[in-house]
Amino acid sequence: MKAFTLKHRPQLQRGFTLIELMIVVAIIGILASVAIPQYSKYLINAKLAKVASVASPIKLAISHYYQVNGKYPPALASGADWTEIGIGQAGGANVTTREVQRVDILANGVIELTLQDIKANDIDGKIISLTPTVGDVAMTWEANSTSTDLAVADALKNWK
Repeated sequence: MKAFTLKHRPQLQRGFTLIELMIVVAIIGILASVAIPQYSKYLINAKLAKVASVASPIKLAISHYYQVNGKYPPALASGADWTEIGIGQAGGANVTTREVQRVDILANGVIELTLQDIKANDIDGKIISLTPTVGDVAMTWEANSTSTDLAVADALKNWK
């Protein structure tokens, strides 16, 4: 009788093994768990930069008013006639944007910006307050918010 021997023929590998695919999926999941919160924070910072650009000319107008008159301007509601402080046209200042629902100036020079369309938890409808402090050389501003979102707190640290 003739002996039967098996010959091993190496085959080319085709495709991936299950463990290799699982490792790739796990790596993608880890990267996504880091990237998505960072991207959300980036979007919030970008929208808050637009809010800061709305506040800048108002801060300048209040600083100028204080320098000329020696006092803060009177309280002005959003949509009021802001020509007294050099902003807008008679009949109402349109200082709202997509991200800013309304802007109010309080009697003590505080600017209140009501946020909208930020599309993040605990931010829409919240208020950013810019409080002026008169120093020897310049007026400085402190930013606070009614939002508890950490991205907002981080962004406000850079507002001067």
